[in-house]
Amino acid sequence: MTVPDGVVIERVVVPAAMDAPDAAAFADMAEVRNLVARERNGHDDFAYAAEELLPIWQNQEDVAHAGWIARREGVPIARFVTTLPQEAGSEVAEFALEIREADFSPELVDAGFAFVEGHARAHGRRIMQGETDHRPADGDTVTAASGHGALPRDEYARAYLTRGYSLEQVDRASAFDLHGDWARVEELEGEARAEAGGYRLVCWTVPTPEEYVAGYAALMSRMSTDAPSAGLVWDEEHWDAARLRRHEREILDRGRFGSIMAAQHIASGELVAFTELFVDSTRTGVTEQAATLVRREDRGHRLGLWIKAANLLAWREVAPRSPRVSTMNAEENRPMLAINEALGFVAVSFTGGWKKVLSD
Repeated sequence: MTVPDGVVIERVVVPAAMDAPDAAAFADMAEVRNLVARERNGHDDFAYAAEELLPIWQNQEDVAHAGWIARREGVPIARFVTTLPQEAGSEVAEFALEIREADFSPELVDAGFAFVEGHARAHGRRIMQGETDHRPADGDTVTAASGHGALPRDEYARAYLTRGYSLEQVDRASAFDLHGDWARVEELEGEARAEAGGYRLVCWTVPTPEEYVAGYAALMSRMSTDAPSAGLVWDEEHWDAARLRRHEREILDRGRFGSIMAAQHIASGELVAFTELFVDSTRTGVTEQAATLVRREDRGHRLGLWIKAANLLAWREVAPRSPRVSTMNAEENRPMLAINEALGFVAVSFTGGWKKVLSD
């Protein structure tokens, strides 16, 4: 492996706290993450302070994180990250290579791939899956193998293609203006409610009340099997009460406030659909619409539209100073994209999902 002249790469230590003596590398990694995302996306909707990222990395029970920071003359210029799902028998390694635009070079890209692929091999993983961020495609593009969505054939796309990766999926990042006109959202919520006979809505804030823990955990498990994944490989995840509580502890330790809107089948009492909204503790930053799912067997009742519209309407009172909601959806997930478009979400950037199977 060749490292560019003047560049030093070190393994990132996960500190106990951000004021710990060994926290500098983690802080640098968060800085590079946000800087590159801004360069690549043209917005800061998915930026997080190091203090917000740390609780995620400290939980190594459900996914194991490893990272490396590259510096030139002491200035952080790139980060390389792997995330290893901890499901039994998993062969997947998720990863990210994020390099500042001014420092992007084939040598640094090669070094990044050497670190993440080497780490994957050392842990028995052979399916590499990485993500790249992009502004809307303009000019020469790469079309996803799914046939839905395309990305500009820029330096990141060329780097992945050159190294044997295939573009399997394109995700769309969309934003909703929380200070715009709500008339259409109110109208759609009413229409969906009228067609959702046999279901009712329940809503709570994190942490989840005990009566909904089992149902919410079951729906989180279904995210790994029911959500569109194109040619990417997602391990079937098992969520129980303990895993859900670990997940929620991360959210609270990150200083995030969350609201979950769920649809409940009245006759059985089962939760069958849910959507999440999260914002910082001041409730003034960009809101993130995270997971949304309607169980396969309960689709066709406009539940997805109902829970999304209802959660947005409730959010007006919950976080009135938040400027917008941002969310991600696979381009082939037309039913969910159609809901977002009807509600008023607009595309702001795109993310590519790349895959490569390592040779023996």
